[in-house]
Amino acid sequence: MSKKKLKLCIKILLCMLLADGVFLLYKYNEMRQTSGASVAAFKPSNVLNSLKFGNRKDIFKRYRNKDRNLSLKQVNAILNLKDLAKVRSQYTKKGNESVQSVLLLKTHKTGSSTIQNILLRYAILRNLTIALPAFKASFFWPLPFDAEEFVTKQKGITKYDFLVHHSKFHEAEMKIIMKPEAKFITILRDPVSLFKSAFAYYNMHSVRCFNTSIENIMYSPYIDRIQATGRCISGLPVSNLQAFDLGLSMEQMDTASVDNLIQQLDRVMNIVIITEYFDESLILLRKKFNWELADIVYFKQNAQNGRSTRKASHPRKINKFIARLNGADIQIYKHFKQKFLNELDETFTKDELQSELNALHKLQGNYLDQCVETLAIANSSYFNYLTQNQIYFRPYGSNTLGYVLRNSAKSDINCRLMALPELSITYFLKGVAARPVSFSERKSPNF
Repeated sequence: MSKKKLKLCIKILLCMLLADGVFLLYKYNEMRQTSGASVAAFKPSNVLNSLKFGNRKDIFKRYRNKDRNLSLKQVNAILNLKDLAKVRSQYTKKGNESVQSVLLLKTHKTGSSTIQNILLRYAILRNLTIALPAFKASFFWPLPFDAEEFVTKQKGITKYDFLVHHSKFHEAEMKIIMKPEAKFITILRDPVSLFKSAFAYYNMHSVRCFNTSIENIMYSPYIDRIQATGRCISGLPVSNLQAFDLGLSMEQMDTASVDNLIQQLDRVMNIVIITEYFDESLILLRKKFNWELADIVYFKQNAQNGRSTRKASHPRKINKFIARLNGADIQIYKHFKQKFLNELDETFTKDELQSELNALHKLQGNYLDQCVETLAIANSSYFNYLTQNQIYFRPYGSNTLGYVLRNSAKSDINCRLMALPELSITYFLKGVAARPVSFSERKSPNF
């Protein structure tokens, strides 16, 4: 490279850096003026992160309906449409007795991805309509759900049977696009356990959040701000995540607001699944929805590699501090856990429940033996075999476990549906919905 060209490249690079600096300084000053926040809360280095988590209203339109649709070849590589059409003929609606429309309010770090997979499988096998996010696999969380702006438009569909992707609860908006008979469900997890999981998963030890390990969070240099706002410096919600997902803002975590939310959820939610009673919750759901046992069989989704998720025992004072930090979640969880246990006792005797659990575990074991060759983490070579379409089974997150199917099961629709991660199924559905004939109109598919 000549000296002239080198000088020109250096000048261009300097101009780009200067432009970026001016932009960040502008956004920094704008945020200070509009939000009244402290200088420490909005350093220039945190502007892009705060845009990601806190100021998405002005940017979501840029991404809405911008997903790249899969080609027909790619769609078939995930789930072969002709095979799916054959399998669908085995599934018939049971009429009014069986629930055919469900909204899952998907909460973070609770096991909701496994529930989502169960519901997606149920809907796909019965050719029911599924509301899809306008961008990727979230209805623009953390913004409150918006029926007009956040949902992918599908030809001829105004009311959907299922909605199961991440969203922030907004009852009125969600009912706009759900069928009147839709059942609403959600899932809750012990808030202390959830916080520890989220702390590791979202790297909350970093300088953009607590800037310390979970054992020392009480002494974090940012703890006062986090306790006051419920957010990291980056804008990421870190406390009361379940209350936030269920519709409250970080400014509404007081006892009265939480009581009002509990009353609303009592009225709206047909069942609240409890993570610590996961299988028992599924048994109760099956009973209430009049589903078959095979409908609730599952392979765990988004499970983390055991070496990175050993349960650490923390001093009691740490657990108590985490509980205080998540007071709204504790209030909600205690209410619905007790309500769930009461309903479980009213619905099943101990022997009946144990019999149902044994049957579920046996069937689950049969599917695992039939379908799965091994488990592997996302960056394993198992998920790099493009010619065998294994790439579509690669889970999200480097330490997340995915399923490697047996050769004999790779064309089995049920095995594939249970093993596929959320993103692959979502893009499959979007690829089908983008074709000239809408997914919902294929009552007798002829692909």
